[in-house]
Amino acid sequence: TPAPGVDTAPKPTATPFQPYTATVTCPEGEKVNVRTKPYKSSAAMRLDPGTTVQVIGVYAKDKAWVKVQINGNEYYMKKEFLK
Repeated sequence: TPAPGVDTAPKPTATPFQPYTATVTCPEGEKVNVRTKPYKSSAAMRLDPGTTVQVIGVYAKDKAWVKVQINGNEYYMKKEFLK
């Protein structure tokens, strides 16, 4: 018998992130920045709407940013620009 006050219930485990394919979306005539680090001041390249990326993770400190893979390279972008 456990000591009083000791929680013996099983702890929930985090579900591992499942990578998925997504498409870049933004207003017509615009492009979306993808960055080397998950913040706006880091180096960027621009993607056209309709570009397909592999989402491989979510940035733990700010869930609005996701980690994506493009042509074998890893970048960060705002999740709001993916569908």
